[in-house]
Amino acid sequence: MIAATKQVTNVKTSAKVPAGTETYIAGYVLVNESTCTFDGPGKWTVKKAPTNGTITTGTETATLDDGSCPVVDFTFATISYTSTVAGAKSDKLVADWNQAYEGVNYVVVDTFRLKIKP
Repeated sequence: MIAATKQVTNVKTSAKVPAGTETYIAGYVLVNESTCTFDGPGKWTVKKAPTNGTITTGTETATLDDGSCPVVDFTFATISYTSTVAGAKSDKLVADWNQAYEGVNYVVVDTFRLKIKP
């Protein structure tokens, strides 16, 4: 799980995913890390859908991966992928995560390159 800290961030994520199983691929949240205050989970918008699978978005409660605010749980906006095409070896999708806070829109543009494991 990652906290967004810039107004616009471009990310490239590579992951191995099992065939036919819904797999978490990313989660973001807007947090003030100096005060450990929650500014919102944000939401995902799929810009380029995968050709060999489906996407599910939701929320999950967890701590930050980087260890900051270790005793505070935050609600993250999550995105998961499920391969649906038998024999597919890979897939790609592009999704934006965004959260507005105090008049500023924070955006993470994430390009996911997925290797599908049999």
